Amino acid sequence: MLKVKFWGVRGSIPAPLSAAQMQGKIEDALLQARPSDLKDRGAVRRFLERLSAGAKGTYGGNTACVSITDGKHTVVFDAGSGLREFGRELMAKRVMFRGQPLSIFLSHFHWDHI
Repeated sequence: MLKVKFWGVRGSIPAPLSAAQMQGKIEDALLQARPSDLKDRGAVRRFLERLSAGAKGTYGGNTACVSITDGKHTVVFDAGSGLREFGRELMAKRVMFRGQPLSIFLSHFHWDHI
């Protein structure tokens, strides 16, 4: 059985926020809120509309990187910044690729491909 995982599919900033960074953004936004901003869903929506795009969201994400494995061989298509998370998973599992081939196919070349 093949396992396909998309580690990155787009993005202008080749590294998404971590959970801790996202929590920090939420905390910063909540510190700007008044009690009346949080009284109901409509008030929350109006409050969020007043925040800057950067305060209420993120930009970019990991760039192109897709892995396909059958358990015996893994192929990585493109090596965009998503390769970083792929590598972290490999390191965490430690035994995933012992003796197993890993191939990287690059469909195009530019700065975001590692």
